[in-house]
Amino acid sequence: GLAVAAGAGIAASYVAITPGLGGEIVRTLGGATWNVTSAFARIYREYGGEVAWDFAVAASAAASSAPPAAAAGAAELGATVDRNDEVARLEREVSKLVAEAERVVEEAVGAADRARREEEQAARLAREAQQMAAISRGVADAEDALEQNRAVAGMTLAEEMEAARLAKEAARLARDARNAESERKELEKRLEEEEKAAELAREAERMALEARLAEEEALRAEEEAKAAEAKLAEEARLAEEERLAEEARLAE
Repeated sequence: GLAVAAGAGIAASYVAITPGLGGEIVRTLGGATWNVTSAFARIYREYGGEVAWDFAVAASAAASSAPPAAAAGAAELGATVDRNDEVARLEREVSKLVAEAERVVEEAVGAADRARREEEQAARLAREAQQMAAISRGVADAEDALEQNRAVAGMTLAEEMEAARLAKEAARLARDARNAESERKELEKRLEEEEKAAELAREAERMALEARLAEEEALRAEEEAKAAEAKLAEEARLAEEERLAEEARLAE
């Protein structure tokens, strides 16, 4: 298609100076072909070789569908028909060819635009998919972090509750220890007082015992004194009786 279009353009340029009906015909065909060639070059620059090649094939098919008289019978037409009628007919044929070429160009451009839009849409969808994947990963990471934070918070709450319980238990134990210490001191004080009372009781009992022993000793001493006095009185009586008896015997 590219070779046909280029060859037709070169031929049109070559015979552009040919006078008469043949020159007009070839010049007209050359201008149309030149338009198609320019369209091919523009498509090639903008959309690449593959799209331009499809356009060249379509343009070549459109050119081959033109009436054979438009390319091969220029000399005969100049001798047998009126020049103006033939040129008008040829212009109509060329207009059809140009319209077909323009249609091919529009279709090629439209296809290229659609392909580009589809590529852009595919790229956009790919980017959106990547973004959604990244968002999903971020959400998953956030959920994992939240779950971990919840677990840590739960552990912290449990630890705080345990610490509070231990603090209450420690306070209770300290209170019990203070109460026990107070009771111990009170017991020691009471025991000390009881010990003092017992000591006083023992002292009083000792003193009472000593007093009783002293009283018994005094009674025994008094009895001994009475016995000694009685014994002395008895001895004095016996001595007096013996003296009286001795005096009586001496008196006889």
